[in-house]
Amino acid sequence: MIFEFLLATILFFSIIFYSINYLSATASGFSFAFYSNSLYSKAIQISELLLKNTGTWDGDVPIVLGLASKWPVLSEAKIEHLNNYCESDFDDVLSKLDFTGDFSKRTVKINIMKGSETLLNCEDAAMPGSATVAHVKRFALSDQGSAVLVINIWVW
Repeated sequence: MIFEFLLATILFFSIIFYSINYLSATASGFSFAFYSNSLYSKAIQISELLLKNTGTWDGDVPIVLGLASKWPVLSEAKIEHLNNYCESDFDDVLSKLDFTGDFSKRTVKINIMKGSETLLNCEDAAMPGSATVAHVKRFALSDQGSAVLVINIWVW
């Protein structure tokens, strides 16, 4: 009787130990996937906001960010104003992009190219080499001659 009880106890604790070890090993993979997906989701959210929203502008200062004239056409004047605004008040750009809560310690780089010409380069710091980075690349047209604009957004 004692032998069966001892065997059952050892088997029970072995199964519990194996289950906890298995959950511990797989949970870290899920948390990394969640983190990567949340960064990618934020990059897509920013691209949608900038490319499909006309925005609200008070002269050269954006109240609500948006670069579209009419999708898929972007206003080069708004792009130039945003470039100047990024240089003068990058933290306010981050707050307008809703980098609060879980994203308060994250940053973004927005780059818009027209051929080899850089129209917008909005970043605060260089990307660290070891960071997890989400990248979204979108295309739109310019309101100045229908040139193709390449929009790159990185979130880390």
